[in-house]
Amino acid sequence: LLVNCNTTGRDGVVLAASDTPYINNLYVLNAVQDGFVISCSGVNYVENAELNLSIQTAGRHGVYMSLAGSNGAFINEILWRQLEIRGVSAITDGANAICMESTASGGGSKFSNQYFLKTNFDAQYVSPNPVPSVNVVEIKSGNAENFVFTSGGWENTGATPLTGGYAWAVSGTGSWGGPTVS
Repeated sequence: LLVNCNTTGRDGVVLAASDTPYINNLYVLNAVQDGFVISCSGVNYVENAELNLSIQTAGRHGVYMSLAGSNGAFINEILWRQLEIRGVSAITDGANAICMESTASGGGSKFSNQYFLKTNFDAQYVSPNPVPSVNVVEIKSGNAENFVFTSGGWENTGATPLTGGYAWAVSGTGSWGGPTVS
């Protein structure tokens, strides 16, 4: 499925509150804000997902995950079979390939158990030239644990990657608990 946002609107595709979603061969092009969003609030969650998608020319983040509310929203157990992101920050400076933010409270509110089988993140973009973040993956608030990246790369950024071709960061009130590259 090709979703061409034609640089109008806001986000490309939004996934909210789903158990066992399966997305295969989704291609998002020209999102004004984020290419693919996973958003949960209250008692909602996304869990046991299997995703295969490509995002080209996101206005801000390639993938944006957010949690909100006071009842323990979470994003958990996702198998990212293929995640290709080519072009972030086409409109907004400081974007990431993957960005996570949470204002959620309550037990279990976190981003956890994400397994990235194959990824390719490329920060190239077209004029005008906003500047993407040097961090491939960033958690700005909330807790993230058990993120595993098994193959792929971070191209054309000038960032100094960690082993395996990835760079990640924690900012604001975010916390990491076990991102690994193998």
